Amino acid sequence: MSKISVAGGQVDEVSTAGFKVTASTATAAQLRKADMTVTRVKSDAEQANEYSAQVVAQRRARGEVERQARDFPPGYEKYHTYDEMVASLQQTVRTYPSIAALSSLGKTSEGRDIPLLKISDNVGTDEREPEVLINCNTHAREHMTTEQCLYIINELTAGYATDARVKKIVDSREIYFVPMQNVDGSTHDIASGKFLSWRKTRFRNSDGSYGIDPNRNYGYKWNGSSGSSGNPGADTYRGAFAFQAPETKAMETFAKSRVINGQQQLQGFIDVHTYGDTIMWPWSWTDKTVTPPDMTQDQYTAFSALGKSLAAKSNYKPQQSSGMYPSDGDSVDYFFGAHKAISFTLETTEGMGFYPKDSQIVPEVTKNRELFMSYFEATDCLYKATKPQLCTQTWPDAQ
Repeated sequence: MSKISVAGGQVDEVSTAGFKVTASTATAAQLRKADMTVTRVKSDAEQANEYSAQVVAQRRARGEVERQARDFPPGYEKYHTYDEMVASLQQTVRTYPSIAALSSLGKTSEGRDIPLLKISDNVGTDEREPEVLINCNTHAREHMTTEQCLYIINELTAGYATDARVKKIVDSREIYFVPMQNVDGSTHDIASGKFLSWRKTRFRNSDGSYGIDPNRNYGYKWNGSSGSSGNPGADTYRGAFAFQAPETKAMETFAKSRVINGQQQLQGFIDVHTYGDTIMWPWSWTDKTVTPPDMTQDQYTAFSALGKSLAAKSNYKPQQSSGMYPSDGDSVDYFFGAHKAISFTLETTEGMGFYPKDSQIVPEVTKNRELFMSYFEATDCLYKATKPQLCTQTWPDAQ
C-alpha cells in the first residue's frame, strides 16, 4: 500500500478484491509501472452527479421550478454550505449564549475564516476543565462530517436544559468544534454545481498546482514514513514543510495555546472522516504498537480498550490507524504525539462512498450520539478504564 501513497494515490477502500484508489492519470501510470493492475471505475463523484441529473430530470417532469445550482447539486441540498454552516453556528450562539461562543480558528489560503465553536458552562471563562477538540471536514469531499459536527453541537446545546447527562458533560468539559476545517476545498468541491471529488486544500503550490492534504501536513512524523507523497499534484501531497497549509498551522497554534501554566488543557481530539465505519487510534505512521517514550504499553492498552468500547456504541471496527493504511503527518498522531490528547480518527458512512444522498444524513449522524457522549465522559483520563491509579491530573473546575 505504501507504493500507492508514494505515487500519490489515495486509498479509499480496502477489500478482498483489492484497493479502491483515487488517482490521477499520471499516478495510475506510475502504479502500472510498479506492476500493479489498475482498472478504471466510476468515481463516487461521477455516480453522485449521475444521481443528481436524475433528480433534475424528475423535477422537470413534475413541472417543478428549477433552483439555481450554486451550492450542493440537486438531491444533496440538505448538506450545509460554508455560509449555511456559519449561519447555523451563529444561530446556536444567539439561542444558547450562556454555553456557546463562536470565534475563528484562523484564516484559510483564500482568506475565509475557519469557524471555532466552544461549548461549556461559563463559556466566556477559561476554566480548569478537560478540553476536547472535534474536527470535521479535513478533506473537502467528506461533507457528511460537517453534518456530524453540527448534530453533536445541537445535542449538547439543545439538550443542556433537559438532559442530565448532557448537562454534566457541558458543565465539566470545554468542548471545541471545527465543523469545516477545509473551508476552501469544501467550497471548491461544489462550486460548479457538480461534485469534483476534491480532497485537498486550495493552497497554491510553487509549481502552480493547488492543494495540500491537511492530514499529511501535521508536524509529528511529517514525511516520517511512506504514507504521503512529495508530488504537489498528488492527493496525498504532504506540503513542502510541516504546517505549510494555513488550515493545519491554525490547528497547531490552537493546540499550543491550550497550554496554561505549563499544563496542556486539551485532553481529547477526534478527527471525523468518511468513509469506513471504523474508529482508529495512534499510530498512523507505523504499524508498531508500542514506541517508548511516545507510546508506552500502558497508553496503547488504554487506547485499545477505549477504542473497542467506543466502537461498540456504533457497531464500528476498532483498530490502530495504520491498520487501514500507513500515513505520516496526520492529525491523530500529532495531537497524541505532541500533546498527549486522547486522539481518535472516526470514519463514517460505510458503503456509501464520499457522497451519500442527503436522505442518509439523519441516520448517519444520529447513530454516533452515544459514541460521542461516552468519549466526552472519558476525556479526563486515558487510563480510567485500565489503570485508574495513573490518573493523577486534577481538574478543580470540572464539577
